[in-house]
Amino acid sequence: MKSIFEQMGGTYREENRYPVADLTSPTEEEKPIGIWGQRRRRYLKEHRRILYYNLLTSCGLNNYLTELNEQQRICSFQNNLPKKKALLKHSRRRTV
Repeated sequence: MKSIFEQMGGTYREENRYPVADLTSPTEEEKPIGIWGQRRRRYLKEHRRILYYNLLTSCGLNNYLTELNEQQRICSFQNNLPKKKALLKHSRRRTV
């Protein structure tokens, strides 16, 4: 009779005459993490340890940090747009 682990496709290897389950964690795609992602990772690691380890063990930390970094990049770009438009208007006034 097969165990539930074997029925789901799991395999065993033998170590010191004991069967040990072949467990592997899913690989997470490596993406570069920007400055905001690095800062958030440090904050989570120091102040929100449970959330940090939950994301780490579920292989979602890297995706979370890259998404957060992308959101921050978009927000900072949008916040700078009014300043850039004001600078353009100001520079046009001087030339005219």
